[in-house]
Amino acid sequence: MTINELIYFRAVCKNKSIRKAAQQLFITPQGLGKAISSLEKELDCQLLLRTSRGIEVTACGQAVYKYSKEILGDVNSMRSEIDKLLNRQDQEPLYIAAANGVIRAIGAERILQFKSNHPRMEIRAKTLADYEVEDAVYRGDVQIGLTLGPVDREKFEADLIKSFKLMLVVNSRNPLAKQESLSYKDIKNERIILVEDVFKAHHTFVDNCRQAGFEPNIIMGINELAHGHKYVGQNLGISYSVDFALEEIDNAKVKAIPLTDGNNDWSIYLITKKRRKNIRYGKDFQNLLLKKLDKK
Repeated sequence: MTINELIYFRAVCKNKSIRKAAQQLFITPQGLGKAISSLEKELDCQLLLRTSRGIEVTACGQAVYKYSKEILGDVNSMRSEIDKLLNRQDQEPLYIAAANGVIRAIGAERILQFKSNHPRMEIRAKTLADYEVEDAVYRGDVQIGLTLGPVDREKFEADLIKSFKLMLVVNSRNPLAKQESLSYKDIKNERIILVEDVFKAHHTFVDNCRQAGFEPNIIMGINELAHGHKYVGQNLGISYSVDFALEEIDNAKVKAIPLTDGNNDWSIYLITKKRRKNIRYGKDFQNLLLKKLDKK
C-alpha cells in the first residue's frame, strides 16, 4: 500500500467518479483504476462499486476512507517535522485551475513529469469552465491558470502554450457531410448543439455566425465536446469540436469538417495575475509545457 494509492482512493470517493478524480489528479483513468485495484488486492476486499449512477463506496471502502484521513494527516505531520529538523523552506502547494479539455489537449504526462521533477511539491488542481479559471486566478484562489484565449492582458500575464483549430462535426447523413470544407453561411439553417456560454468557444461560434449575417439556431447546450459528438451521431444537429478531440468520433456516423472563415482558434494560455509575486516553480512549470509541446 502506498501513500499515493490512499490519496487516489480518497479523490475517487470525493468525486464519485474515476474520470473526474483522474482529471483532478492529472493521471489517466486507466492509471487511477490500476492504483485502486492494487489497493483492493492488498486489502483483499472490494472498496468501490461501479454502478450506472457512478461510484459507490462499500463498507470496507468507508473504513479505508476513515482511516486514510488519519494516516495521511500523520504523514504530512511527519514531513513537516522533518522539514523543520533539516531547516527546509516551507513549500506552499502549487494551486492550478485548468479549463475543461485543456489537460487532455496538452497531455497529463506533462503534469506528471513536473511532479517527478519536483517530488516534494504538492500540486492541487481543479477543472473549471474558461471564465471560472480566470476568476479563480484573479481572486488568488489559484496561482496558475490554464485557460483559453482571448485573455485580458490588463489583468493577467499570459503565455501561449498551444493552439488548435475548431471544426464542425456533422452527421454522415447530413448533406453537408459531402463537403470537404464549410463556411459559416453554409450552416445558417442548421440546428446547432453548442457548449454553454460559460465557455469561450460558445461566444466565438456565435460571433462568427453573426459576422456571417445570421443568429445560430442553438437547440441544445452541452458541457463536454464528447456530448456533442454523441448527439451529432444521433443526427440531432451539428456541433463544434477541436481537432485534437476528433479521435473520439465514430467516423461511420460523424464527419469533422474544417471551416474556411471566421476565427476558429482554440488557444491555450498559461496565466498568472499581474503584479503577483514570483510563484515558486511557476516558471519551471511553464517551461516544461512549452518545451514538451514544441516536440509534439
